[in-house]
Amino acid sequence: MRVDPDHRRELVQTFDSLYQPILKEPGCLGCSFFSEMTDENTVMVVEEWESEAHWNDHLQSKDFAVLLGAMSLFDSKAGKFQLLSETEGAAALRALRERDHKKLSTE
Repeated sequence: MRVDPDHRRELVQTFDSLYQPILKEPGCLGCSFFSEMTDENTVMVVEEWESEAHWNDHLQSKDFAVLLGAMSLFDSKAGKFQLLSETEGAAALRALRERDHKKLSTE
């Protein structure tokens, strides 16, 4: 998301206050806040959840509502929300490696 430079500090402080409570939610495996190296006003929140069900519960939580509220209050433009499945990605990578390994062993 892109945050108004005048409100970046407040957004960071809001995230800082939400960090520990989010980590304590059932199923939370991690939560991070990043800023772009070339533009500190472009930020990203990355949360890792044990399952999609845990993530869905989080989306209904008070902490997530506060984060969304902060994003709109501080004039940040939400880019996108994406659910990425590490399991699917890892499985696809394993299948590709197995295919390539079989190909190499038959040559």
